[in-house]
Amino acid sequence: MHSILVLSDIHGDIDTLNLILEKENYDYVFFLGDAIDYYWKEENKEVIDKLSNISKILFSVKGNCDNFEIDGIFNFGLTYIRNITINDKKVTLTHGHIYNRTNLPEECGQIFLSGHTHVGSIEKIGDRIIANPGSISKPRGGSSRSYIILDEECIVLKKLNGEVIKKVELK
Repeated sequence: MHSILVLSDIHGDIDTLNLILEKENYDYVFFLGDAIDYYWKEENKEVIDKLSNISKILFSVKGNCDNFEIDGIFNFGLTYIRNITINDKKVTLTHGHIYNRTNLPEECGQIFLSGHTHVGSIEKIGDRIIANPGSISKPRGGSSRSYIILDEECIVLKKLNGEVIKKVELK
């Protein structure tokens, strides 16, 4: 059974990224884009280096803030959408600025993960789970800084302190 840490919208917050990577147990990291802040700052390079250092277990997509300035900095490829089969489920990763809960891609998995809104959520719609880990750095709309843990049995939205916001069983 694989455990997956799902992050989005880091926006240059290296301290929070390090905190989550150190405290959670995971086999893989799904990163849904926006590694850098809205403008270039030194912390952006630290975030990129940290993500590059875990590239062997990282599956990532490009966010709307991950612009041409960082193309070529990452030592792994970035695309706007990616489908992965893990734990016998097809999982679709995207940032959320092109495809989202109201505009699903044609080849959408049983689990659809997107960020961009900075608001964490998990919904079960029919046979599909639609989830957003929120932002670990800049939450919006009164939400908390958050991330997701996904395994074979459930998907869990958590606050930075580990408190469970929402849990949905996958079976």
